[in-house]
Amino acid sequence: MIRSSDIRGLEIPNVAEAVKATLFADDTTVYLAEEDDFAVLQAILDKWCSASKAKFNIGKTIVLPLGLESHREQVISAYRREGRWKNYPIGATAAADGTPVRILGCFAGNRIDEMAIWTPKIRRLEEVMGRWKEHHSTLTGKRHAIQLFVAGMTQFLTEVQTMPDKITARLKGLIKDYLWEGKKTPPVSLEQTYRPWEQGGLDITDIEARNDAIQVTWLRAYLQDGKARPTWAW
Repeated sequence: MIRSSDIRGLEIPNVAEAVKATLFADDTTVYLAEEDDFAVLQAILDKWCSASKAKFNIGKTIVLPLGLESHREQVISAYRREGRWKNYPIGATAAADGTPVRILGCFAGNRIDEMAIWTPKIRRLEEVMGRWKEHHSTLTGKRHAIQLFVAGMTQFLTEVQTMPDKITARLKGLIKDYLWEGKKTPPVSLEQTYRPWEQGGLDITDIEARNDAIQVTWLRAYLQDGKARPTWAW
């Protein structure tokens, strides 16, 4: 309904159709041009809710202004003063610069701090590994914990957000501390633990190498041409 409506959306050079909406499960992100009338979108949402017997949660609705800083400030200031901007919904939240907005698992926004996005994830990971540290597992058990939590809990966010170098360094320190239980001088280097069992290693995921591999897959997609090239690459 949204894609076939009169909403203009975001027009991207070399992309045939304007981007109007992205949907996943019960999350919907709609892209409106400055000239678009929110009333058109509201009518679509009302019709959809009536047919599906669902209710649109205005309290969870976030308005993320794009474009010039002056325009963004105008929208944000209006919401702060009056709780709305033009005919946009009352009760929604306008995301100010520096405020990350979660969209389908990644975070978008204006002038957002990548370190701040990663901090909650790292804190949870440190808590988890701290509990596992109390078990004094074997090296094999520790390897499984590192693969499951340190590598597993960070892979998706790395794929959609990238990982800052400082976070990579913290993860390497976390692995080292857990693996050798805080010893200042580990028996072997961390690089050696990345090697396969047959080469005297523990076959632990090399976080830096994994992150580089993720970057290569993004680059490969970016270099695609024609219809195979994803919309974000334009």
